[in-house]
Amino acid sequence: MTDETQALPASVEPTAAEIIDQPEQPVESAPAAEVKEEPKKTDGGFQKRIDELTRNFRETQRDRDYWREQAVKQVPTTIPQVAVPKTLQDFGYDERQYQAYVIDEAARVAAEKAGKTLKDQQAQDAAARRRSEFVQRENTFAKDLEDYYEVTRNPTLPITAEMAEVINSSEDGAPLFYYLGKNPHVAESLSQLPPLIAARELGRLEGKLAADRDKAKAKSVSQAPPPPPKIEAAAATVEKDPSSMTDAEFAKWRRKFRK
Repeated sequence: MTDETQALPASVEPTAAEIIDQPEQPVESAPAAEVKEEPKKTDGGFQKRIDELTRNFRETQRDRDYWREQAVKQVPTTIPQVAVPKTLQDFGYDERQYQAYVIDEAARVAAEKAGKTLKDQQAQDAAARRRSEFVQRENTFAKDLEDYYEVTRNPTLPITAEMAEVINSSEDGAPLFYYLGKNPHVAESLSQLPPLIAARELGRLEGKLAADRDKAKAKSVSQAPPPPPKIEAAAATVEKDPSSMTDAEFAKWRRKFRK
């Protein structure tokens, strides 16, 4: 061995006995990480806003489901059959039969269109006639009412097309129209009803107005003073002087006293 080798220590690691004999060194623990507490949510405006948004969302879902269900109900369950035009193949490529079919089909379509046009024209003529008749009745009724046209021509008066049709067709349409103008809340209620129910209620109202009008007429007649008694003047009988009577008159005059 060389001198340099002998100078080195036998071992650089401590023995077990040395480790045991050493005093315990305090172990420095790592500093604990600071834990930040989240602020507690209060039941203030923020939570109320969350509850409101949740409630609105649920209401929107309910409305969506309701209208979706209504739309499904209105979808027709049966699909209308559409007539498919025949082709030359349907007639075994017989051009004469096919041409006859084409002509007949064109005539049928033209007749349907003509019939529809005629019905539409008749409906328009009937509506114009009813309107003209109503205007005449309206002018007669309005003679005794200075505010009739002002009341009935109110642009804010809620009169639907179905209500107008009933009024125009009614013999008492003018009084009915005037009543609705005087009572717009009644017109508003009727305008919210389905057309058939609104027409029925207008009929009831028309009957009530007619009954009230008849009662008013009967009352005015009963309160009229009775006519004065008719006095018939008795025919005055003036007798002649007997000296100026004829023989027949004198004889008759004497017979009256003998009875």
